[in-house]
Amino acid sequence: MAQLFVSHSSVDNQLAAQVKDVLATLGYESVFLDFDPTGGLVPGQAWRDQLFTNLDACDAVVFLTTPASVASQWCHSELALARWLRKPILALLVDGSDPHPLTADLQGLAVKAGHLDADRVRTALVSLGLDQEARWDPARSPFPGLRAFDESYAAVFFGRDRQIDQLRQLVDPPSRSREGAVVPVLGPSGSGKSSLVRAGLVPALRVSSDWVITDPWTPSDLPLAELSLALAQAAKRHDADLDADRCAALLTTPGGMAEYVRTLRESGVASAQTKVLVVVDQAEELVTITGETERRAFLEALTTSCAEPSPLRVVMTARTDMWDQVAAETGRFEMSVAPTVLHVPPLTRTDLAEVISEPARRSHLSLEDGLVQRLVDDTGSGDALPLLAFTLARLAADAEDGRLTHAEYDAIGGVQGSIASRAAEVASGGRSEQQVAEAILHLVSLTDATAHKRLTRAADVPPRHREILDDLVEARLVVVNEVNDQPVYAPAHESLFSAWPPLVAMIESRRGDLELRARLERRAADWREGGGTQSGLLSGLELDQAAQWRSRNADLATPDVAAYVDASAARRRQGRIVRAGVATVVAALAVSLVVVLLVNSRADRRRADEAQVGELAAIAERELVHDPPAAAAALLRGLELDSGDRALLSLSRTLLRSPARDVYRAPGQETFFQLGVGGPVAAVTTGDDTVVWDIERETLRSFPQSGSQAVRSDGRVYVAADDPDGLSVYDLATEGDQPDRLTVFSANDQSVPVLAFSHDGSLLAEGRRSWVALWDMRDPGAPQRLATWHSPSGDPTALAVLGDGRVLAASNSARLMLWDALGDGSTKTLVADRTDTGVQHLTVEETGEQVLIDYPSFEDVAIADTTTGATVSSFTAADPAAPPASFPPVSWSSSLSTDGRTVATFDLAGRGYVFDVDTGAYLGPLTGGHTSLVSDTYFNDAGLLVTSSVDGTLRVWDPRSAEVELSDSLSDDLCSVFGARVDADSWELAFGSDDLDLPCPAPTYDEPAPLTVSSAADIGSVPEVSTPGTVVLAETFEGGGTPFGTGQRTVSTGQVTTSVKGGRYRIDVAGVGEAYTTWVSAPVAGTGDTWAVTATQARARGECGLYASDGKTQVTATVDRDAGTGTLAWFGTFGGTHDESFTVPAGAGGALSLVDDRGVLAVLLGGRRLATVADADLRPPTAVGLATRGDSAGCDFDDITATTAP
Repeated sequence: MAQLFVSHSSVDNQLAAQVKDVLATLGYESVFLDFDPTGGLVPGQAWRDQLFTNLDACDAVVFLTTPASVASQWCHSELALARWLRKPILALLVDGSDPHPLTADLQGLAVKAGHLDADRVRTALVSLGLDQEARWDPARSPFPGLRAFDESYAAVFFGRDRQIDQLRQLVDPPSRSREGAVVPVLGPSGSGKSSLVRAGLVPALRVSSDWVITDPWTPSDLPLAELSLALAQAAKRHDADLDADRCAALLTTPGGMAEYVRTLRESGVASAQTKVLVVVDQAEELVTITGETERRAFLEALTTSCAEPSPLRVVMTARTDMWDQVAAETGRFEMSVAPTVLHVPPLTRTDLAEVISEPARRSHLSLEDGLVQRLVDDTGSGDALPLLAFTLARLAADAEDGRLTHAEYDAIGGVQGSIASRAAEVASGGRSEQQVAEAILHLVSLTDATAHKRLTRAADVPPRHREILDDLVEARLVVVNEVNDQPVYAPAHESLFSAWPPLVAMIESRRGDLELRARLERRAADWREGGGTQSGLLSGLELDQAAQWRSRNADLATPDVAAYVDASAARRRQGRIVRAGVATVVAALAVSLVVVLLVNSRADRRRADEAQVGELAAIAERELVHDPPAAAAALLRGLELDSGDRALLSLSRTLLRSPARDVYRAPGQETFFQLGVGGPVAAVTTGDDTVVWDIERETLRSFPQSGSQAVRSDGRVYVAADDPDGLSVYDLATEGDQPDRLTVFSANDQSVPVLAFSHDGSLLAEGRRSWVALWDMRDPGAPQRLATWHSPSGDPTALAVLGDGRVLAASNSARLMLWDALGDGSTKTLVADRTDTGVQHLTVEETGEQVLIDYPSFEDVAIADTTTGATVSSFTAADPAAPPASFPPVSWSSSLSTDGRTVATFDLAGRGYVFDVDTGAYLGPLTGGHTSLVSDTYFNDAGLLVTSSVDGTLRVWDPRSAEVELSDSLSDDLCSVFGARVDADSWELAFGSDDLDLPCPAPTYDEPAPLTVSSAADIGSVPEVSTPGTVVLAETFEGGGTPFGTGQRTVSTGQVTTSVKGGRYRIDVAGVGEAYTTWVSAPVAGTGDTWAVTATQARARGECGLYASDGKTQVTATVDRDAGTGTLAWFGTFGGTHDESFTVPAGAGGALSLVDDRGVLAVLLGGRRLATVADADLRPPTAVGLATRGDSAGCDFDDITATTAP
């Protein structure tokens, strides 16, 4: 706050006290008055020294001019000292007193004793540059560190007086004429342009009643909404009734800003001369963050609002190197941009000294002799200004005695080392430098050769990185702000990216990944703004690169980018047998629902467009059955706009329960299962099939894919929503691979039903949309509808059938309702509370007296009385004896045993906890369990617990002993069920998937006899070729994650050496020859003994072939499993190009490889021969075979093998 010193004669003490009171009413809280008991002279201390100290620290002197003060020698000394210190002096001429000789050249203010005019005093002080808004508390540090100076630091903002005057002249010229409504303020990063506007221009204009000024803001993904909100907040400060929606309408209407000012005038806070100032800080974000559609809408609105005779003025700060891009965008709309640009110059050495010493003086801080000069010397050029600011902030924070010292300056590493030492301190707190640097990568954007800041929502950052970023916030290296009611991280300044060597190295090593992330974020934003149409999705090589990037950078992929990539992959694969791409989209949707749980209390996002949310919900509902990828993409977009929309949340739960999420396996991903349990039988939906697994009989049978399913408690009847005409009933007692389908009943309304058997299996409840039907299943071949009920609480999400025919139903609107289906048909609500995520299971114990209500929740898992709805007992997914976690435990999936004695509940990490229902005792954890989210949980009648998880495992537990009965993954259990290896055909028959790796060891093959083929191009004439002759080298990598190794390996034929030559991978077999990968792909980069393989270097679409030692003679093989055809082609130095076609048998799957078997080239798919060719010209001494894993559109360089004859 501005500090004032009241100079007066002791004769005028009463008048001086009145002056101090008036100053206090004007907001000047730091006023020194010598006799004031709270802030005046301190008894026992040298009073002269105290007077001098306060006079030196003040911003201005208020001199009470009376005959007594003019005659006072001490007042004369105070005025003389004030003039020598160049302090502004406001001389109050009391009752017509003549001026003091030392103030005769100053304009005085005539006042009357006892009748001081506060407004006149305020005007006089403002004319001295002492607005009451620029107040300063000496106890506060005057150095904001890496953050820009804002209006609250105006009183300690020095060194830019000339630029403030220049900018004010551009924005508010004296002639009232102007050359443009938009004034650019340009400078390199760290030059102080943001501080100049925020702490210089804005306070200078605010003293005038002619200006209405919005809070400066930085554009992000919705700049028009952000500007509308800023204008609404400015109007609210002036008690004007203008909300954000109204401001948005005015911005897009010619003359709208004049109407804005007229509304302010009606509130009595504006005049005909009032102007509106909007400050767009860091305008380059319009081209680096904002999507095309939103950028166009913002610039069009701004152009309309700035058109003459608009009262709107806009100041845009931007980096000099980015202004051309911003100007190109503004030029598209003929925006009124001033031709005169203010370039912020570097501070001179004199200015730097003032920047250091003056703020320190305001806060009563002192610097050791020579320290100011040393700081100026070490700061050097203007680009080190942020380093200086951070250094001063650290010195001030550590100056316990108010003195900044050389010793402390050396301890923090000086100007150039202060940021690095602070970051190192954070890294020393139990973390590695690499972990801290990886966390900071969330805040780095690489859109050109330079690292720039990136705003990152806290919800998009993994928890372990959020903890590090929070520590960096404490260290003042990172800031966190609320944007659209969400916490958002940002670097305090971009200088962080160049000041800490480990981070510099990390950014350089991940440059390609960061640049691709920036491109994907822009593409994802454009896709969302375009309505999520298929035309905006990735395809071809772009999609390949994006998918590989995501598998390597799971932590960097935001939900928006993940959804975009996954929607692209889903579009590519939706015609294939396994809809693998959608699973990851829905995995992102599951994450979104978890985030909804964590931040639901702040779910009211002001920028949600209700019409768009409703449209997206309609799209999701329409596509839920026919096109789950499109449904998932629509739901993700809708939840982003309004995470609390109940329709979206209900549809999300339905999709998460549907087969669309049930199968996916790719690097870094695992498998979802949808589970139905009855007795010893578990029905698992995977891909386009449902596998029914009898745990006791160790049999496995395949059924058509089902939207929902239920297994009777004795394990003999299976009901599935797998037929276009309705529900299918299967007799599982039928022997053989294909059980009998007894009947199809009910009707298919294209929705995903909810199914539930009664405990004795005689009744089946079916829920669709808003109705529930109860069926008599005593004769499974002829189900009879017994009753129908239209639920007033919306779509049922879970059902349970009691033995007496009553039906329990749950929905989003009511956790539990009771329908007396076989009685009087009455209904009542037992538990009325709403759920944002939907009840996923109702588990009733055998007597039907108690039910467990299972849904993801921070609350306890409740067991309710089925008659009254009263809570009988409750449990939490946590060890009661464990110390409290940093956030409440979430019970994600739970189940109640059929005897009602045991509850098992799982948290978000897949950890299980078992409780005794009767006593409430904690029985212990479920050990050796899942490593990720448990999606479904059931007890069977034998008391065993069956669980399925997104980690790709299905587990069977004895919960009372808390041990896993079958502890391996489903794949390994299948191997044990068969008692032998599962070949590719059996695996595909069971799971309908060639994207899932074969779970069991592949069959062995006998070494084939040497082959002799004389025909030069005889396709398919050789009866058997299955494996290469002698494999002497096998290097495998997955497109970037695993480095290639170099060195030698001993083989039967001698030494094999791998190296790099001419940008290609070289394989040299001693005494035999050498081979190279194609010149098209150079899968190596870097120095040393290993080279990392990047995404672009690890892929060559459509080329999966052999190369002779000249690196040019090539044979390629491609297959199209859907079409059932393949092509073998060769070309090179021996002349011409030749293609031959061959047949791909139905069901063929596995790795595609092309091998050289003693001069006979064979095409293998999953180890099965598809075609062969022999030609002497094609027989290299060493050849390279390239194999792919099932992508019909191209070939990954996944497996490289060198083969040679013995």
